[in-house]
Amino acid sequence: MDPRTGEILAMVSRPTFDPNDFAVRISNAVWKQLVTDKAKPLLNKAIQAQLAPGSTFKILMSVAGWQENIAQTLNVHCNGGATFYGRRFGCWVKNGHGAVDLTKAIYQSCDVFFYTLAEKLGIGRIAKYATAFGLGQKTGIDLPQEVTGVMPSEEWKIRNFKQKWYAGETISWASGKGGGHHAGQLMRAIAAISMDGKLVVPHVVNPTQLPPAW
Repeated sequence: MDPRTGEILAMVSRPTFDPNDFAVRISNAVWKQLVTDKAKPLLNKAIQAQLAPGSTFKILMSVAGWQENIAQTLNVHCNGGATFYGRRFGCWVKNGHGAVDLTKAIYQSCDVFFYTLAEKLGIGRIAKYATAFGLGQKTGIDLPQEVTGVMPSEEWKIRNFKQKWYAGETISWASGKGGGHHAGQLMRAIAAISMDGKLVVPHVVNPTQLPPAW
C-alpha cells in the first residue's frame, strides 16, 4: 500500500480458486471441494483471516512504550527468557541477546525486551495505542466482507467471556502471540507509523480513474 494515499499496490491470498468456475454456473462437485477445503480458498486472507500478528506487533509496542516515556530508557539483559508472574517466557533466541535497548530490541526482535515493556505498560495502555492505530476495527477498504478483528483489553474480556484479565496474558501479547488481526489492519498501522501517525483508508479502486458513467 502507498502509505500516503492508501492505494493498494499488491494484494495476495493463497490458495486461490479459478474464477472461471463461477462464470456460468459452478458445478456441485467444484463448489463442495471449495467450501470443504481446510485451506479456505474462498477466504480473502488479506482482510478476513484473523491471525496472531507475531513480531509485527512489537513495532506498535515500541510506539506505545516511547509515547509513555518508558522504552527510550529501558534496558534489559536477555539470557534466552525471563520470568513474569511465576512463569518463564522464552525468547526466540535460546542463548539470548545479551544487553538490549530499544534499537537492538527492534532489529533483533528480542522477546524479553518486549515482555518487560509489556509488564510496565499493562494491557490498558497497549490496547489504547493499538486501537488508535486501527487494530480491532475495519480499515474501510472498498472490498466486501472485511472483518473487524480483535484487540483485547480487560473490558473486552469481561464483556465477552465474563472473566478477569490476568497479568500473564499481557506478557504473551507483547510479542504478538495472541489476538486476531488481518494483514490489512497491520499494514495500515505500520504505514501510519511511517507517516507520523496519519491513518489512511486503503482502497483498491482509484475514484479519479473511473469512467464518467460511474
